[in-house]
Amino acid sequence: MTALIAAEDVQLIISDVDGTLLTSQHTVHPRTVDAIHRIRRMRPDIPVVLASGKQFVSCESIRKQLHLDGCPAIHCHGSLIYDDTGKLLNTFALAPELALGLIAKLQELNLTAFAFTHDEVAVVNREQGGKTDWVEIGRKYDKNIVEVDVSAYLASIESGKIQVVKVTGCCSDEQHLIQKAIDAIQSRFPQEQVTVTRAISFILECVPAKINKARALQTLCDELGISPAQVIAFGDGENDEGMLRLAGCGVAMANSMPTVQQYSDHVTTSNDAGGVGEFLDRIFA
Repeated sequence: MTALIAAEDVQLIISDVDGTLLTSQHTVHPRTVDAIHRIRRMRPDIPVVLASGKQFVSCESIRKQLHLDGCPAIHCHGSLIYDDTGKLLNTFALAPELALGLIAKLQELNLTAFAFTHDEVAVVNREQGGKTDWVEIGRKYDKNIVEVDVSAYLASIESGKIQVVKVTGCCSDEQHLIQKAIDAIQSRFPQEQVTVTRAISFILECVPAKINKARALQTLCDELGISPAQVIAFGDGENDEGMLRLAGCGVAMANSMPTVQQYSDHVTTSNDAGGVGEFLDRIFA
């Protein structure tokens, strides 16, 4: 068992949002709220960073609730990095032809597909014959989902008018079709072009090659002049693994995928039990 990091050694706290910071009811557990509020009072020098697959605007209410003004942020799986004033530090977009190719492949595979820009999520395909309305489910997580004229939207991507930073797909037969889709994308597009991961079992995410939460965390550490060894990181999904491995103290949720727990230093209680707050209470007692 890895020893716990000392409170005085912590220089940054970073957390995934859905499935980690948020409960299954899409709220922050009271224990986590209390723990982060206490840290913000006691150690205002420690940034508490949200690392989300969603956009910055989709997490504004969480930032406000947790008093995270003045903290950097990582969004869209590391494609968007914001400084402590809310200004974009880095934007990594998919090349237009790559974004169009990914969308076409997800349409071919009959997955519900979403295209992310820095401030909205466009529905670019709906699963036909599926048992689940992923668009309505998605709106519970992200208020910026919009319906678009798909043909016109794709034309705007091709012309460069719209920059897509992430493409996601989800389907009802999560185990079979999601893996099939991942295999198909990885066969069609080389790793030098795109990184494909799963946030949760029924969602795949496609971002520019070598863009991930770990790289974004390293960028923030470099900007702040700190070492990743001084970071506590929380996560539950496959797309959190690199971040947990990079951080000096990587913490997996009890509800996380088994592989995520393998790459972590510690396992805390589930998101529904306030696992982030539970672990922070152990460090900042």
